[in-house]
Amino acid sequence: MNPPRSTRVTLRDAEASVLAAQDYPLEVRRTEFDTYFISVPDLPGCTTEAETLDEAILLVEDAKVAWISAALKNGTVVPDPISDGAYSGKFVTRIGKSTHRRIAAAAKRDGVSLNAWVMEAINFRLGYSEAEHSAPMEAATRAPYRQTG
Repeated sequence: MNPPRSTRVTLRDAEASVLAAQDYPLEVRRTEFDTYFISVPDLPGCTTEAETLDEAILLVEDAKVAWISAALKNGTVVPDPISDGAYSGKFVTRIGKSTHRRIAAAAKRDGVSLNAWVMEAINFRLGYSEAEHSAPMEAATRAPYRQTG
């Protein structure tokens, strides 16, 4: 007699669990409903939401296994996680002299370094807010978790 379907573990399920255990970066954000929304950028559509951060982190582990299991079943390639180590936190860009002058003046006016001013402008464009970088979210932003707006 076969065990009930819900207790059977297939090779695909076992493989999905192993793959899901990799360090996939997570994006964590607090919603306007005071819940925590977590997505796995490397696994498009793999998301979860919960009332507490701890619950959301537990649920996203199940969501990763389900996403990967479905991908394996459908013959979809499961991407490797993109490590945050692939990004140094530094990049070089060229801007026009007038733009450079304008942002340098704005940074001076705001009493911050040029780097801090540009970082704030980038965060604003990405949808981050100052409040989202407060203490309750600091634990969630440690690797492999990343906060988003």
